[in-house]
Amino acid sequence: MDSIHVVNMALSYLNLDEISSLDDAHPNAQAARLNWDACRLGFLQEYHWSFAKSTAILARLSAAPGAWKYRYSCPVDMLSAIRVVAQSRYDVAGSIPFEIAYSSDADNKILYADIGDAVLEYTSSKAKVSVFSPLAVEALAWRLAFTLCQILKGEAGELQVIFQTYQDRLKAATARDAEGRSYPRLQPGRVNRSRITGSATKLFTKWLDWE
Repeated sequence: MDSIHVVNMALSYLNLDEISSLDDAHPNAQAARLNWDACRLGFLQEYHWSFAKSTAILARLSAAPGAWKYRYSCPVDMLSAIRVVAQSRYDVAGSIPFEIAYSSDADNKILYADIGDAVLEYTSSKAKVSVFSPLAVEALAWRLAFTLCQILKGEAGELQVIFQTYQDRLKAATARDAEGRSYPRLQPGRVNRSRITGSATKLFTKWLDWE
C-alpha cells in the first residue's frame, strides 16, 4: 500500500481516471500532488491512531517561565500530543497536565509540565500509509476524494455525499483502532476533564464531535 494506491482509490470514488505517478502531467495527478501531504497529515491529526503513535523521553530545556516548572523540546515529527507521563511511572493510565506552545528560542514546539522526567506519547507525521489499518486507508481515500472533488468536479450534491461517507468511514476506523487500547484514551470530540486540567485542554478543542 502506498500513496498512489490511495490516490487512485479516491479517484475511483469520483469516477475519474487513475494515475501512474504523482508527477504525471494529468490534472488528476497535479491536484493529488498538491493536496496529498496536507490530506495525509490532517487525517493523522483526526484521531490518536495506534499505528501512528510514537514515544519519546523529552529533552529538558532551560527553566520554564510562568506557572509551569519545566519545559521540554518536542520531537520534530510530532503532529499532536497524546499524553504525558513521568518516566518513573510510565504504566500509569491517564495524563499529567501539560501545554504545547511555540518559543522564540527553540526550533521545535515546546511542552510545559510540572514533572522533571516527562515522557511524551504523540502522533508522528512519519507514519506511512503502509502501516495504516485497512479501514484507515479507506477513510483516508474518502477524505482525499472530498478534496479532489472540490478541485476536479465541484458538484455540491456529490460533495455532501462524499463528506458523509468520509465521516462514516472515519468513525468505523477509529472504533476499530480503539479496540486495541489497554488503558483509557481520550476520544474525538471529548475532553477527559478528570485527567487533564487548565490550559492543556486547548490541545483538544479542534477534535471532531461525532454527536
